Amino acid sequence: MLEDRHTDLAVLARTLGFGRLSFGSRERLQRILGVSPGAVTPFALINCRNRPEIDLTVALGRKMLMTMPLHYHPLHNEATIRLTPDDLLLFIRKMGFEPEIIDFSTFSS
Repeated sequence: MLEDRHTDLAVLARTLGFGRLSFGSRERLQRILGVSPGAVTPFALINCRNRPEIDLTVALGRKMLMTMPLHYHPLHNEATIRLTPDDLLLFIRKMGFEPEIIDFSTFSS
């Protein structure tokens, strides 16, 4: 979602049918995505490719996908990559994930 968005994670979790949602611990981020806190990025999905044991849902904000260009860290927070929403979706799908497009304004706190 856009960086200035505030979302009620409890409402989002109930709506999506998940249990409790929270930010991942340092250990979990490293184990699942191969990144550290502060460097979480869609590009980390490359570390999940071909790992069927990982149960991961990719959710993207509808409003974010109308923003040009998008900016993300490339697996560390010392650089930034700029790309279009279409290129982001193409990358995510090439990694084997079908993203859920969500209107996060529904879950604003």
